[in-house]
Amino acid sequence: MKHDYELTPTQRNIIIYSENIISAISVLGCLFVILVFSIVKKYRTFPLQLVFFLCVAELFNHMSTFINPDPSMDEVKNVNCEIQAFLRIYFEGSSLIWTYFIALTALFSIVQDVETFKKYEKIYLFIYCTVANVIPAIFTIM
Repeated sequence: MKHDYELTPTQRNIIIYSENIISAISVLGCLFVILVFSIVKKYRTFPLQLVFFLCVAELFNHMSTFINPDPSMDEVKNVNCEIQAFLRIYFEGSSLIWTYFIALTALFSIVQDVETFKKYEKIYLFIYCTVANVIPAIFTIM
């Protein structure tokens, strides 16, 4: 069953404005977590460090919304759209991987010693948070 339903300009504007408002609230929340983590030294523990990096990924993900706030205005594919697509793909994937690392840290702290995970932290971060995200992000701009 095929539906030929298109959004009216009013409905499209409501969706765009609500996405911009929600992204602005999320950016403020991420900035708050980053600020608290940076100022209060007792919060600089390993699990909260992972939450900090998750907030950085989410900050850039939601800031990419403001690069091209109204995509309906651009009828042709332009540079802003490509930059926004690259940032969204990269940082949404990064956010997913940081969430995975937080769950993995919880698993290691319950089942094993968390020091085992800390020992390989830099290898995990390099492989998953950079290499694993760059490949799909590059394909968005091709």
